[in-house]
Amino acid sequence: MKLQIKREMDCMDGVDLFGKKPELNLTPKLTGLFTTVGVTLTTLRNWGAEQIAGLQGKTSGVEQRRVLATEIRGTIRDIADIAKSMGEEGQTGMVELFRYPIRSTYENLILTGEAFAERAEGMAAQFTTRGLAATFVADLRAQLTAFRAATSVKLEGKADWAAGTAGLAATAAAGMKVVRTLRPLMRVHLKADPALLAAWNLAARVERPPKRTTAPTPPPPVVEPPSGS
Repeated sequence: MKLQIKREMDCMDGVDLFGKKPELNLTPKLTGLFTTVGVTLTTLRNWGAEQIAGLQGKTSGVEQRRVLATEIRGTIRDIADIAKSMGEEGQTGMVELFRYPIRSTYENLILTGEAFAERAEGMAAQFTTRGLAATFVADLRAQLTAFRAATSVKLEGKADWAAGTAGLAATAAAGMKVVRTLRPLMRVHLKADPALLAAWNLAARVERPPKRTTAPTPPPPVVEPPSGS
């Protein structure tokens, strides 16, 4: 959540609490505006929860993909190494059929894994007799399926994060419009009660970010004249 939206939410919280003071004798118009601020706060918190959940989902998907990609690389590298051994034994074309990708991007990795699984299925015995587990094709396919699922988690999280971010911005803008509508009305409504008016002005104020202080520029170094001058 952006700091400015957090400050605006704090302002709306203050306005909402102020509107619930029992000593206020609000008009229907003011009551409706204060109610809108409260409803807006609830909506903001819902959007904030979606933004956080989306970011968590996106991060989880990224980490799952990273771990699974490492596992898939290891599996297809083992298959490629055994295919090289077959090639040394005279089985022509095995190296080309099971060549490890030069560019091991996620996309290339998944496409290579799918191709390896399909090709190896019909000749699995040749790989298992050379050291791979009897379930190596099924294991590879399970890794690929898990990677696709992790990609969905990442994309869904990204979409939720984007929706939450946009929802926060739009809702905060609408809420602050209501606060700005309330400010002059409440100044008129409370003009006979300076203490309450001062409390209202404080509650309806958006905290400003601290000013950045710039360090003073150090003076230029003093250059000593050469000796003897």
